[in-house]
Amino acid sequence: MIKEAPDPREFLLNFYTLLAATSFVFLATAGFAHGAEDPAGTGGAEPAAAFSEDCEFTLEADAVSCGAIRMRALFVGNWVTWTVNGVPADVPNGTAITHLIDEPGDYTFCATPNLTECELCETVTVTEACSESCGDISWTLMNDVVPNPGVAMIEANFDGDLDEGMLIFHMGETDIPYVSQDGFMGYQYNEGEYEVCVTFYGSDCSSTYCDTLVIGPPAVYGCTDPDAENFNPDATLDDGSCEYADCEISFEVAPSETEDDVLIVTPSPNIADAVTVLWVFGDGALSTDMYPFHQYEGDGPYELCIFVSFEMADGEDCTASYCMEVDASMLGSSSGFAIQVAAPGSMNTRESASDQGLTLWPNPARDEVSVRCFSTSGQAASLSVFDLSGRLVVQESRALNAGENTFTLRTDALVPGVYIAQLRQENEAVTGRLVIAK
Repeated sequence: MIKEAPDPREFLLNFYTLLAATSFVFLATAGFAHGAEDPAGTGGAEPAAAFSEDCEFTLEADAVSCGAIRMRALFVGNWVTWTVNGVPADVPNGTAITHLIDEPGDYTFCATPNLTECELCETVTVTEACSESCGDISWTLMNDVVPNPGVAMIEANFDGDLDEGMLIFHMGETDIPYVSQDGFMGYQYNEGEYEVCVTFYGSDCSSTYCDTLVIGPPAVYGCTDPDAENFNPDATLDDGSCEYADCEISFEVAPSETEDDVLIVTPSPNIADAVTVLWVFGDGALSTDMYPFHQYEGDGPYELCIFVSFEMADGEDCTASYCMEVDASMLGSSSGFAIQVAAPGSMNTRESASDQGLTLWPNPARDEVSVRCFSTSGQAASLSVFDLSGRLVVQESRALNAGENTFTLRTDALVPGVYIAQLRQENEAVTGRLVIAK
């Protein structure tokens, strides 16, 4: 089983965790004492202390078990260099050392404070071997996400009494053992895989558990919520910066650039996220289309309103509305007018390919679309509709009169999407974009 600290996603260490991590790293680095008074019972050896008047410090074995000995230098003002049975200890200089043992015997610890020639030694005898299991033990990662670099908070799970022995962590980067008094350990990692082990040593028993800890690539901080306005698809760790749109809707109205009698209504871009849409045209007519076309019989004014509902990021629904008066004077005319709701960012509907080209409305369309085209002389023409892959989906032949022509094309068989309409007359062709929305 691999316990994976996933690519950093949502967890930010709180103050307590950071404080605890700093303390644990300091403990692990400085090698401060286990703190128990020979909790393992010394395995047959009496807790020993040596004092030198010349050296003016004391050695004390504060924890002895069948698999490890903890020795401390007391009343010393400098870091200490250690040897065990004459062999330099492969641990950082500090005021304490935890030495793992394989078998019973005598173990002599010697300490030399840095910048001095003083050496003080103390021998500890271990009489019992680790012959049985102390009980079930394991570890779990406390923080769901470990930033890279970042501190992993690890908790030991042991079904026995920690006060009856020594709990030691191996963090996977070095062979240095780290003693934990309360079952927790904080350690700073970079990207990689680490075999983390936790061992409990009693007077004549031991239990060990190892598992793999995976630290992902460096964190990219940002908003990780796709529903947020400032969603960052590259972010791997949410930094709390997500911003969400208010529950609101609006639209703008402007004369069409291609049609003298049409007002183009452009809603705010978030209309695309609406769950329901209702347009109220002010003359008794309604539409639930997102982008409807509506013909007014009079000059107005009419109160044009939109009512929408959204599903917010927290799962709650909200409703919003917006109204504006529209009338024929906005076009400079007094002979009736129409409105076309256009998708934000699209070309104005009743889209044309040229001044005397192809005009389609309403656009987006549902079941049918009106086609306006110009012919220099009466002749037959072919109207073809292609999807964006180039596949022909509709084709009709039309007999055109000289001048402007208008006819209706059924589109109820088309699935929602964007299409290209092309009208070909002899060696001439004009095109327009058609949007189907149902």
